[in-house]
Formats: sequence, C-alpha cells, structure tokens
Amino acid sequence: EAYRSFNWKKGNTVDERPPATSHGKESGSIEDGSVSSFSSDTSNESSNYPILALCMCNIGTIHWRTGNLDGAVATLEESLRIYCRFCAKENHSPAEIPEISTAWYNLGIAYSLRAEYGEALEAFDMARMGFATSHGPCHVEVARMMEAAGNVHYLRGDIEQAMSCHQVALGMKLPELGENHPSVICSRMSIAAAHRKMQNFDDALSAYLEVLSVQRSNLSQAQQASGGNGRYERSVMADVGQTLHFLALVHEDMGDLMQTIKYCNEAMQAYTEAALEKDDSRLVKLWQKMDAISRGKIRVNR
Repeated sequence: EAYRSFNWKKGNTVDERPPATSHGKESGSIEDGSVSSFSSDTSNESSNYPILALCMCNIGTIHWRTGNLDGAVATLEESLRIYCRFCAKENHSPAEIPEISTAWYNLGIAYSLRAEYGEALEAFDMARMGFATSHGPCHVEVARMMEAAGNVHYLRGDIEQAMSCHQVALGMKLPELGENHPSVICSRMSIAAAHRKMQNFDDALSAYLEVLSVQRSNLSQAQQASGGNGRYERSVMADVGQTLHFLALVHEDMGDLMQTIKYCNEAMQAYTEAALEKDDSRLVKLWQKMDAISRGKIRVNR
C-alpha cells in the first residue's frame, strides 16, 4: 500500500500511470531524451521488466552524479514504475526485491540534492522498509537508510531528529561492523556534528575525541601494514586531520582560543603528513581558519 500512495512528482501512483500516446510515449514523459518512457504497448515480456528497470536506475544514478538532477528524478521514478509493474504482474511484493529498495535510495539522493527534503525522506523511508523486509530490520542497509534520513533532517534544521536517526543507525552498525569500520566512524561523526549544532559542546568534544581515538588506532595499523608509505595510511591521516579540525571548531564555539590553536596546528600537521593537494577543500578551510586566528578575528570568551 505504501508503494501505491507515494506522491510521485508527475502526480501518478504506481498503478495509475497515464496512457500511452499515439507516438508510443506516455503523457508527462521527459522530451529531452533523458528518459525513454516505458509503455506496456511496447513490450509484453514482463520478464524483461527488471532488466529495463535496473538499466534506468543505473542511468538515473549517473544523472545525479553528473549534476542532471531533473533527469535523475525522472529516470529513477520511471525505474520504480517499471519495477512495481513487474511486481504487479508476477504477484511479488516490491519490498522483497532489494533492487527496488536501492532505486528508492537513489531517488532519495536525487531529491535531497534538489533540496526537496520531504520527498527525499519519503523515498529513504520506502528504501528502509524494503531493506527491512528483504534483509532484516537491523541490517546494515537499513542503518544506511536511517543515516541518509538523518542527513536530510540535518539539512532541514531538524537536528534532534537527525541525532535520533544517526543514533539508531549507529546501534545497528556496531554489532555487525565493529568500532573501527569507516561506516561506524561516519555515524559517530554525524552524532558529534549534531551535538555541536545543538551547542552541546561537551558532548561534541567527547564524540569527536572518541572518533579520534579510533582513527589513530586505525592509523597505527595502517602504518604497520604499509611501512609508512601507503595510500590507505595517508587517507586515514587525512581523516585524523579533519577530526582535529572539527575539535578546533568546537573549541572556537566555546571561546577557548588556546585549544582552538592547538587543534588547528595538529590538524595542519596531519594534513601535511597526508600530503593533501594545496587546493583540497579540507586544507583550504583550515588555512582560512588559521588566517582568521592570526588576524585576531577569533575572540576568547573564557
């Protein structure tokens, strides 16, 4: 029922698609070639539906990765219509097919990139329900959908809801992935960012320091494995630098200039060891912060 009630951007539910025109295209289709609209008049082979839907899902993903967000939304919506028509013909539940959940997730990404946050949350919830059915309610894929929803809530300014989503995602990931997994670290970073946004500075510091401890442990393992000259080691070192930078920002929010300078310097050292390019956005932002400090634009509040 949830698949029928989704508010499609073209104004049609899965089972209420517009009729094909005399040219073999459906009314409301994209005319610029970004979508080849699917019509039941063009094929009677329902077994081909999943292949066509998957192709359109892949095309839609390419669209949003290359910035063509309108084409991405239209193509991904069409992919889902084809998937769900296949399910109707074959008497399958859409929630039981992981590829459909993946299409919902990709559509949610496209919506969020267009700042259509309500639609993005609906799409991520559809993906979450699907993965919960096909993989189990506590699967890592379900956690990934919760994380995506949390990111959208953060962008909308609903920080408490974002925090809740990220905490649920973390609770699902930890038993399966362990403390040192990058996805777990990502969830902890999102929780720390939410704490900072809510001005829970002590909690933000604690969360970032916990992440930093794990990253340094990962860095030590990477150094032992690579002998001090590995690409993965440099990647982890850059992550360490970014966390140090975030710690500096929290201390800046708290008005603690000495700690801000300390963590900025440590972040710069980490970025140097990571051999970041001069135009890397992380390094540029840190340079800008350190320049602001040198110009006296950061004041001490305590």
